[in-house]
Amino acid sequence: GACGQLMGAFEAEYELTTTRLEPGDVLLLYTDGIIERRGKDLESGLRQLIDATQRCVMDDPEELIDCVLAKLSDGRAEDDVCVLAARVL
Repeated sequence: GACGQLMGAFEAEYELTTTRLEPGDVLLLYTDGIIERRGKDLESGLRQLIDATQRCVMDDPEELIDCVLAKLSDGRAEDDVCVLAARVL
């Protein structure tokens, strides 16, 4: 996937990237609240999200979101969390 500055975090120019999605692929969009934890770096949170997503292999996007949130939930959310999932048909 593409890596770069967080959108809206800084006034910066963003690199345009194209990724081809194939049937069955899932696009997962999320806000920073799902990977940010006080006292931990973003890379650690991102690795946890990737691990949770890989362990939650489901056809239904809603079930995928529920599974990912359950695996990441520690009951102490410090920020708003929003997750969207879309499966390519």
